[in-house]
Amino acid sequence: MLFIFQKYERALIYGLIGWILAINNRDMVFWLRPERDHYLGPLIACKIGVEILSVMVFLLWYIYMEGMLSTLKLIGLSFIVFVSLNMLWNFFAPRGGVLLISIVGLIAVPVLLSALIRIVRFRNST
Repeated sequence: MLFIFQKYERALIYGLIGWILAINNRDMVFWLRPERDHYLGPLIACKIGVEILSVMVFLLWYIYMEGMLSTLKLIGLSFIVFVSLNMLWNFFAPRGGVLLISIVGLIAVPVLLSALIRIVRFRNST
């Protein structure tokens, strides 16, 4: 079991990041409604924009480090992880869970991206 995780850890982590960003985008649509009276909308939009930009920069760096074929494999496998997580979320979604994922995503996305960078750098150095 551990070997399977080690083999596909990059796709699992990248798929989890994509799923968190998708949940955050759904949450952003809720917060940016015109009838809502608050100033959190631009802050949340900025946060999600920075996260998406950092994921894109990581993808470009991954192309540079691993090549295009490995990047396409990563995107394909992480898409499978993303769809699986989305189906599980739609089946088991708790009330208020979107807000929880959004708040956890504030910390989880940078931590997961730094873990991916460390994994890629460690594998290439050995």
